[in-house]
Amino acid sequence: MSEPVIYDYAKLNRMLDRTKSKVFLGTHAAFLGPLMASLNFEWSTAAETSWTNYLTIFWNPEDFLGCTEDGRVSTLLHELAHVYRLHGIRQGNRCPDIWNIACDICINRDLLDMGYKLEWKYPGIG
Repeated sequence: MSEPVIYDYAKLNRMLDRTKSKVFLGTHAAFLGPLMASLNFEWSTAAETSWTNYLTIFWNPEDFLGCTEDGRVSTLLHELAHVYRLHGIRQGNRCPDIWNIACDICINRDLLDMGYKLEWKYPGIG
């Protein structure tokens, strides 16, 4: 059995701050900045990538480190889109897994149309 990876969370937080700053400096900063500042951020290995419960954005450190800088910005914007599009509320009685996949496809298409690069460690996801 392999030993668990020990992450330098101080370094990860500095890297995340650089990623967040790109959102604050982006085209939609007036809208996304306050939204991003209102959310909590946590590192978690509970899933392979990132996700949100609409109050907190969780990010797997391995996934974060596997992304390019552009990929990190796109991932952060992707999770913010789940929040501002109210996907949690709009799900209704739909199957959560299928709903999430449909929302991911819509968000990723829009990010590509806006010129963002989806450079993720797990390119098939989403």
